[in-house]
Amino acid sequence: MTQKTTTLDLREIVCDQRHCLVFQRLSVLEPGDWIILVNDHHPGPLGQQLHSKYGDRLSWSLGKVTENEFQGNLQLS
Repeated sequence: MTQKTTTLDLREIVCDQRHCLVFQRLSVLEPGDWIILVNDHHPGPLGQQLHSKYGDRLSWSLGKVTENEFQGNLQLS
């Protein structure tokens, strides 16, 4: 099976719609596939919500690209 990677850039999405969009995308993610999440601020609260829902099934790594850009890699097992 081939892994698929999707980039989800949240910087242009209205703030109150971002978390819902991430959860929607994760709900259709196949095991082993990745979402590259791009955001304009540290997504700490989102990370807490994701871990609360998915627990150990969620693989999450986060890095700062620039002062106003953070990139995270999300994967469900």
